[in-house]
Amino acid sequence: MIIYVDGSALRPGDGTERSPFKTISEAAAKALPGDEVLVAPGIYREAVDPRNSGTATKWITYRSAQKGQAHITGSEPVKSWSHVEGNIWKATIPNGVFSDYNPFTTLVSGDWFIASMIAHTGDVFLDEKSMYEVTDLEQVKNPFLHESII
Repeated sequence: MIIYVDGSALRPGDGTERSPFKTISEAAAKALPGDEVLVAPGIYREAVDPRNSGTATKWITYRSAQKGQAHITGSEPVKSWSHVEGNIWKATIPNGVFSDYNPFTTLVSGDWFIASMIAHTGDVFLDEKSMYEVTDLEQVKNPFLHESII
């Protein structure tokens, strides 16, 4: 069976082509071995946790209706930036955005992780580049390039 998803659908549907689900998660809750989830182009800001798995002979396939045009991301665009000074801007994100897990309060840790800087599991991107995390405004005003430890 083909299960359809379209994030731009006007209302939640039943997964048919005429009435697609709005989220991939809705489809993942219904998909059974041998099913295909066909996802319309768009950005899907959700965590997808399929209820069922496929088998060795009957996979559950998730596919973009247009190759490379359906994107699942945990990121949120931030548009509430305020100017601090020079080329420095800031944004305050309400904790409610994160539900039950705030990646900016969880430190990266483990015996495999060696860092000479603070590192949380959250990340900020600007123009598709990951920013270094710093702990105070002075470090933002006077940045330095971190050398590789390898």
